[in-house]
Amino acid sequence: MYKLDRNTDFSFLAGVHIDQICVSTGASTIAGDRQVVIKIFGGFAIGQSRPPLKRFEGEIEDAVALFSLLGDGIKSANAAVDGGLELAFDSGTVLEIFSDNDQYECFTVENGDVLVVA
Repeated sequence: MYKLDRNTDFSFLAGVHIDQICVSTGASTIAGDRQVVIKIFGGFAIGQSRPPLKRFEGEIEDAVALFSLLGDGIKSANAAVDGGLELAFDSGTVLEIFSDNDQYECFTVENGDVLVVA
């Protein structure tokens, strides 16, 4: 629905350690220290190298692919060219969250009082 501006600053995500992955109907939630919560409502891709990453369409069973992020730390976070979010982790894992639905939000990023919707 909303595309991120390529210059959106996600430096506050660097160094965050993932301590919780939650799965519910319609959303997967990645929570970390420092009050960081990332909710995914649609498609994403995850893998150890770029490219190729394995693409998932946001179904409940797809959330299993996110479980490997538990205990991992975010190395860097950037707005993707297509308006999504790219996260690189200390383990070498890359997570790309797509912003490819024109009718609904695809993800949110929360950090205390900060809320980013795309």
